[in-house]
Amino acid sequence: MSHVKVMMVKHDKREIEQLKHVFEDMPDYEYIGCCEKGDEAVKKIAEDKPDIVIADEVIPGTDITDMVEGVSGNKNLRNVKFVLCSSKQHRNYLDFVFSTIGDKAVVRLLEQPYDEKKVRGVLDDACKGRGSNTTQLLKMDENEQKTDELTFFYTAAALSHIYRFIVRHRIQSG
Repeated sequence: MSHVKVMMVKHDKREIEQLKHVFEDMPDYEYIGCCEKGDEAVKKIAEDKPDIVIADEVIPGTDITDMVEGVSGNKNLRNVKFVLCSSKQHRNYLDFVFSTIGDKAVVRLLEQPYDEKKVRGVLDDACKGRGSNTTQLLKMDENEQKTDELTFFYTAAALSHIYRFIVRHRIQSG
């Protein structure tokens, strides 16, 4: 594998440091920087041209779907792969994200805890162009309980993103 440039769009300093530490043991991958907001990330991606962008599922500023659309709309950035830091427990939101951007970019899911083996596996798959659809990604045990407060919070976040997406496209088309 050739040298791969990786950028992060994350706001949790602890997670940023944890992933940077993992990259220290992965000489095939070069960490090139981090943005905390989606709108600044689109500009930085255009400037630095990373091979892979690791992003939180919810980011301040431009949301993840707008960020991916902004990048995939630039013909010089169409090969950028996205790794979404999330959890399979946030199924509703991930269904929305993957249905919105899954055809525009190779998208993979990275769950915590981050360790070299897991991160390397996800990044290697992304480099090879192996994206994930929600069916592959979100296979869940039928007995898993999804009624905790975080699931409710992320379901509300998903509905908020869906509403903003619909309103934005109505304004653009009408």
